[in-house]
Amino acid sequence: MQRAENTSNKLSLGKSTVQVDAGHSFSHIGGISRMANNSKKIGYGKPPKEHQFKKGQSGNPNGRPKGTLNVATVVDKTLQEMVVVNENGEHKMLTKFEAAIKQMANKAALGDPRAFRELINLARYSETALQKSEQQNSRPTADLTDEELLAIACGHVK
Repeated sequence: MQRAENTSNKLSLGKSTVQVDAGHSFSHIGGISRMANNSKKIGYGKPPKEHQFKKGQSGNPNGRPKGTLNVATVVDKTLQEMVVVNENGEHKMLTKFEAAIKQMANKAALGDPRAFRELINLARYSETALQKSEQQNSRPTADLTDEELLAIACGHVK
């Protein structure tokens, strides 16, 4: 392997880099020479210019397909589905949300500290929601139905 060095321009032969002037270098590997501009870094989050989006071009030109649901819609639909619950020997139809709240209250009553903490947080949140609702509506909360109270607690107030 030949190696020649120039003190001012760093010249070498083989699988190495030749620096010609400040900021530019040539790499000679396998007979292919490439010129790289060292002043513009290429790496994570900084693709080469030829791979960057052109001005006015979107990275997702078609956008989200029509008909796909976002997470909030899926969660809302799922919590509103009806399930059959056996309560004191009777079969009742409840929403999944109502069943989950009852189950959390039952676990809290049995001494589960996590369920108790979450139930307290939910109660505080629903109190705040009811107070906001009272300020917005002149109708007292005693006149509200269970479904309306639940809607207020869930944030589904119209």
